Amino acid sequence: MFESYSPSLAGKCEDFCNYFFPKVDEYELLITNNPIFRRRVQGIGAIAKIANAIALCQLRKS
Repeated sequence: MFESYSPSLAGKCEDFCNYFFPKVDEYELLITNNPIFRRRVQGIGAIAKIANAIALCQLRKS
């Protein structure tokens, strides 16, 4: 599967990871146990998809 990624996609993923990772703590503070956020997003997505995206970013950094 990894072989099917284009170099431009890999670069975009790396750009996203470089932008996102320094902000993770800030995002976590904004959304963790925030009742407004939870009401708006509860039941509309799967955490597993987020975990997979983060794992891919971490794999690219190693």
